[in-house]
Amino acid sequence: ELHEELHNFPQGEIIKDSLDSTTKELINPKILKHSSSIVKAYAAVCLADMLRLYAPEAPFSDKEKNNIFQLFLSQLGQLKVSQDHPQFTLYFYLLESLATVRSILIIADLDNAQQLSSEFFNCFFNTIRYERKKGIILLHV
Repeated sequence: ELHEELHNFPQGEIIKDSLDSTTKELINPKILKHSSSIVKAYAAVCLADMLRLYAPEAPFSDKEKNNIFQLFLSQLGQLKVSQDHPQFTLYFYLLESLATVRSILIIADLDNAQQLSSEFFNCFFNTIRYERKKGIILLHV
């Protein structure tokens, strides 16, 4: 599975050109706006891995970055589901990746950075609930 392969690649030890075709496929609107929640969840974690592997330079146009972060927002909003939900680990992985790799900072360079930042803060505050594990809350902060 693509997510496992990307996750296991060490940052800085991959020939980035080898990922170009996969990167282009992942940002296809048919994937980003797919009707299946599992397809979008896997696309989000794969794109988060791509941002980690390409760091510090994301190989996307500003429009593509905006679309990616809109996908991330929609997926992070799903953290409200039960931790027993089959895709919860993917949503949590996305949150953890954005927090540890700090790829969330890419939005600062976008024209709509203020709007996106506000949407992310709203998303984070709306998903924090008392019954959540401490680790999830700490990653939001």
